[in-house]
Amino acid sequence: MNGTFDQEERNNWQRGLVTFLIILVLLIALIGNLIVILIVVQTNKLRSQLSNWFIINLAISDISNAIVVMSTSAVSTALDFREINKIWCKITCSANYCLMIASMLTMLFIGLDRYLAIIHALSYKRFVTKRRVQLVLGFTWFQGLAFSIPPSLTLDWVEYDYWEAVCAIKWGLPGTAIYVILACILCFALPFLLLIFFYCGILKIVRDNSVSHSYQPGTGREGKQIISLLLVVTLFFVFMAPFCITKLLKVLGYKINGWWSTGSSIAEYMASACNPFIYAIFREDMRKALQYLWATKVAKAGY
Repeated sequence: MNGTFDQEERNNWQRGLVTFLIILVLLIALIGNLIVILIVVQTNKLRSQLSNWFIINLAISDISNAIVVMSTSAVSTALDFREINKIWCKITCSANYCLMIASMLTMLFIGLDRYLAIIHALSYKRFVTKRRVQLVLGFTWFQGLAFSIPPSLTLDWVEYDYWEAVCAIKWGLPGTAIYVILACILCFALPFLLLIFFYCGILKIVRDNSVSHSYQPGTGREGKQIISLLLVVTLFFVFMAPFCITKLLKVLGYKINGWWSTGSSIAEYMASACNPFIYAIFREDMRKALQYLWATKVAKAGY
């Protein structure tokens, strides 16, 4: 069945556990990303910074993932569906791939933006313009649609995968191997390698500045920046690799344990829940803006 071992159905407590995890991740993703959007939209300084457009784009893709994909996954798992409505299956499969790709590419461009801001600080404002940011954001959605529409809505490659708890490509059909390999290279492997390149460049500048100012390496501000950069790259790989590797192995004919498939789907969902904290809420300016909004609007409203 769709590249997994033939196994018995999940029992009641297993269904309950998987459903609980999906709903928990869904709520964190929904609330966290809504807070991020609220902070940026309600704060003039943050709203005027072009770099925060990438944060908003990431939050929109993650919220959409929670509403469309995670909710479907939670319901189908709770009710132990073996298949779902064919039209909705195509829509959710297309949405899942599109939103995942848009999210990964946005994370890549956040890394590029940070790289340019630090490595080419003097020319950053001249290079990063409103028009170019709009084009880059448009590209994230164009590539997402380009990879998600053909298999789901044009080629009829899609069916519900019980263990992934989501609609996915039917493996073994002509063309699926080429599609998955290209998607893994262009939408996961290449962005991951570029992220490493960008953050290694940033790390070198941080360490050079530390030495020039006679700071102790690995302490204070430098230590926090290093930890932040390592966290971004590590979590990108941890959350996205299981999903992409699972797809690649299936299309190459390997049989995958059902629970690994379930875990890879949940890991992908967890990226949407963690992104607002990694890229926004952990930022000092974002936290201060949230505290200000809470003090001036929420608290005064009596909540």
